[in-house]
Amino acid sequence: MIENLIVAILLIAFGIACLGSSIRRMKDYKYLKNYIKTSPSRYSFLMRNIFGVKKAIKIGRYLAPVEIILSIVIILIGILMGIYALIT
Repeated sequence: MIENLIVAILLIAFGIACLGSSIRRMKDYKYLKNYIKTSPSRYSFLMRNIFGVKKAIKIGRYLAPVEIILSIVIILIGILMGIYALIT
């Protein structure tokens, strides 16, 4: 029971962090450009090396709404899991 509640809280926190990052990348062009150029993450590294920086920025702007939707789904799963943990 407590384990499920802890996992739910972690899912909600992760979803909120992803949501904030996705919204910032969608709104702020300079932040997205800097993220693509300097981020060591596999996502931006592959995008940068396969497509180049300009195309990776375009793709990143198109994928931001998908990331926002997935973040909201993660938050909702965390909320439902928390409610279930509290009920049982």
